[in-house]
Amino acid sequence: MYSSKKYFGKAITQYISKPLKDYGFRKYNTNNVVRLTEGGVLQAINFDKSRWGNGMFYVAVSNTPIKFYNSRFFPVGGERLGGFSSFIFPFSFEIRIKAQLCFEELQSEILRIILPWFDSTGDVNSLLEMHDLMSDIKNTDSGIYIHNAIFDRDDLAYLYMANKEWDKALSQLESIDDYIYDRELEKRIRQKSTDFDHIIKIIKDGDFEAIENTQNLNKERLWNELKLTKFKPYKITNSNARNDFIEKFNNRVERHSYYGDFSSYKYWFTFETLKQFKELYVTLDGFSESISGKLQKVSDRHFYIKINEYKFHFYFNSNDWVKEESLNYLECFSYDESLIEYFHINARVDFWGEYDGDMEYFNTHLFILDEINKIKDIKQFDTFECKFVN
Repeated sequence: MYSSKKYFGKAITQYISKPLKDYGFRKYNTNNVVRLTEGGVLQAINFDKSRWGNGMFYVAVSNTPIKFYNSRFFPVGGERLGGFSSFIFPFSFEIRIKAQLCFEELQSEILRIILPWFDSTGDVNSLLEMHDLMSDIKNTDSGIYIHNAIFDRDDLAYLYMANKEWDKALSQLESIDDYIYDRELEKRIRQKSTDFDHIIKIIKDGDFEAIENTQNLNKERLWNELKLTKFKPYKITNSNARNDFIEKFNNRVERHSYYGDFSSYKYWFTFETLKQFKELYVTLDGFSESISGKLQKVSDRHFYIKINEYKFHFYFNSNDWVKEESLNYLECFSYDESLIEYFHINARVDFWGEYDGDMEYFNTHLFILDEINKIKDIKQFDTFECKFVN
């Protein structure tokens, strides 16, 4: 049977760490992919499974200059990735085909948008410039949520200090108390440093050598704790990275909602050819209007019915693992002899709806099933009940 836990680790290697190896990234611990730039910035992608066991995982992306010691650089105790600017992607992997689509899309998003963003922020000066460019960006409607797209004031102060812009650093540090508006933010900031008054005094005294010595000590501490001697600093050669990032970010497209919470209404059907799948598309194209839906094609293997903002997905699945997974159902449960032939399949159509906690679309999904069941010789398998239902 499909194990999301086992698949998760293999998928990170297959879809993320191997393709990113050519760009200087390497797997770090279990759920991180990291690179160190020649400009002294540690760039990380962290994969964090939901603590609630709801088939969700989150992807956070972060930059941290190694001159700044940050105890939250890698998350502990279920916390999100700490440090500097983060994008957060929520994804779902509780059914295998959905997990595969999630990781395929995630790989595309990382290579298309996140990699140019990393290449744009490979040193302290470029981090400051990107901060100015992104200060007005908060949330987006494309499925990408930017968490801390702009820096906390203490982070910004440290960046200015690393860039020897002392007056700007002082301005940020002196305004921290006014900036703290809730306990969570205060906790996060105090976790990184509790000695702002001392730093302010050093800057006012003009003892900049002491600050640089402290930064070097922080660098050494982070270097040793994270075992950065294993990393070869990566030279960024993409001179057009910033323009590339801005263009792609501004022209981002809607994601296809493979992510999200636990799926509702999960079935598969014994369609075994693309020709049958195309005929299903034609059948449902005429039918969708009767349920106030609109059929939208994603690819030759994937389409969905959209009703308001809710989607029912159909995917022609001919992956190598389809036969193995289908036979696993046969081994784990008892079935009538007349149904055994339907488990010996090399392809099928996976059908699922997005999370529908209030069951608003329960009757609609029954109407869709009734329409599909009119097609001759097609069997419908309910993956919740683990049985054929027609």
